[in-house]
Amino acid sequence: ITRWLNQPIFGEEGAKDAISTRALLQIVLFVFAGFVISYALSKFVLSKIFDLLLVENGVQHTVISITQYIVVITMVFIGFKNVGLGEVVGWVLGAMALSVGWVLKEPIGDFAAYFIILVQRPVKIGDFITLED
Repeated sequence: ITRWLNQPIFGEEGAKDAISTRALLQIVLFVFAGFVISYALSKFVLSKIFDLLLVENGVQHTVISITQYIVVITMVFIGFKNVGLGEVVGWVLGAMALSVGWVLKEPIGDFAAYFIILVQRPVKIGDFITLED
């Protein structure tokens, strides 16, 4: 079983960046651990903080979602680094982030503006707004 787990699926045997079944299982375990940690963080830590600070539901959902994404992405990076593919994944994800960021710069700006409006609440339900011609 050990020999089968260490046999490369992609790449040549003995190569630095060969991917084996064991490496894939380690990555999956790190991703699963990321989901468990993000769930525990939102359930036990953030919910207590939100109850103390009386934070509204929209803000709670947004903060929990962002926190979960950050934790899972961090665990994916740690998983790939653990199996020896951290440098390759860093370059690929860096290039993807640059290209996606370039294409999505306006929607990301809109999301940031939405988050600021959501947290600050300058306009509430029932407020009257007048617009100039």
